[in-house]
Amino acid sequence: VQFAPDSRLLSTRDQSTITSYASVFARRLAANPRARLMLLGLAEAAEPQAAALAVARLIAVRQQLEAQGIKSDRIRSGSRVIGTAGAHRRVEAEIAVP
Repeated sequence: VQFAPDSRLLSTRDQSTITSYASVFARRLAANPRARLMLLGLAEAAEPQAAALAVARLIAVRQQLEAQGIKSDRIRSGSRVIGTAGAHRRVEAEIAVP
């Protein structure tokens, strides 16, 4: 999910996208009890309070996924600030098996 500069808010479109992905994630998590949904919140270093913004973006996406039925104990998360400008205002998600 991409965010506008200096924003931590999910648009209606983003919420819809997360809802669609949540059903896919739920099926994949159900198929493998060891699998986890990995989330990474990102912000650009030039954004004000970049580290806090990366965490806030992560929380926004995580809460939306949990509202769609993804159990919190199946989610692992982290955040990072990227020093270069570009499309680093996002939250990435992937299914991982330890």
